[in-house]
Amino acid sequence: MTFAKLDGKKVDEVPGQSAQANFENAMRLFKGRGVAQDSYAAARFFFLAAETGHAEAQYNLGVMYFFGDGVAEDSLEGARWTRLAAENGHPAAQNNLAHLHMIGNGVPKDSSEAARWFRRAAETGFHLAQCNLGYLYEKGDGVPQDYAQALKWHKLAADQDNPQAQYRLGLMNEKGSGLPRSFARAAQWYRLAAEQDDAQAQTRLGKLHFNGDGVPQDVGEATRLFHAAAEKGHLFALYHLGCQYNLGIGVPKNHAEAAKFFLLAAERGHAAAMFMLSILYKVGQGVPRDAVKSDRWLISAIERGLMLDHDSLRRTHNEASLTLH
Repeated sequence: MTFAKLDGKKVDEVPGQSAQANFENAMRLFKGRGVAQDSYAAARFFFLAAETGHAEAQYNLGVMYFFGDGVAEDSLEGARWTRLAAENGHPAAQNNLAHLHMIGNGVPKDSSEAARWFRRAAETGFHLAQCNLGYLYEKGDGVPQDYAQALKWHKLAADQDNPQAQYRLGLMNEKGSGLPRSFARAAQWYRLAAEQDDAQAQTRLGKLHFNGDGVPQDVGEATRLFHAAAEKGHLFALYHLGCQYNLGIGVPKNHAEAAKFFLLAAERGHAAAMFMLSILYKVGQGVPRDAVKSDRWLISAIERGLMLDHDSLRRTHNEASLTLH
């Protein structure tokens, strides 16, 4: 095994040092600062620091085990080091440990335990954990549903420019969850998140502009926002743009462009986009007429749960509502 060098010495020849010195060496190796980048050697120094209780080294070593970076991938070992860092008061490790409990990766799945660790990190001011704890209160997962608590924690995170928290506040205002419904306040929060390139917020704000809810109706601005979200693969933005191009709303009517956006959404599992694509193939608009592909997309739409009663067929076919779900 060939190791990188630190100060002219091979890594395995560097004498014992303090935990902080070992951590700093690990970071130099991991980032390639003044030495050849070497994740394997970095992991060795992280371990030396971590086993003496260095929380940041424990946290980094846990992440490396989860990704198999410099060490063999091992979720149990990753969770062990993450827990040690969390117990040593590392907020990012506490947030990560909570996530692990949410999904049951390397630790038992336990949303109540997740909430406990989110809270410990959130109380230090860690905005990611504040947003996550707010979401648990919003949904009543691991804690009793409590919109006041959800608003509190989302607001604390949003005030630190957390775009997901800003988006959640927008959604709670739009739906009237725990406070009077207000499209105008929703738009304000969505805009803050959209300016940070959050695709969900761009899509919701685009919908408000499209309908003139809480903001002046502006189909051009809506289209710009939908395009921004679509570039990041947001399903509804892709579908909505397909509808706009199909009908010529805010953009020149262009069935080929509509088919392009419907296909992008359909390939990612959007049932209504599958249905619209089946129609385009059936009539040969924007794509060559192809009964086989039309039937295939129709069957896929049904398998994805598209309801084909008369009203939903008419609504989807005419794109009358273009509503978010």
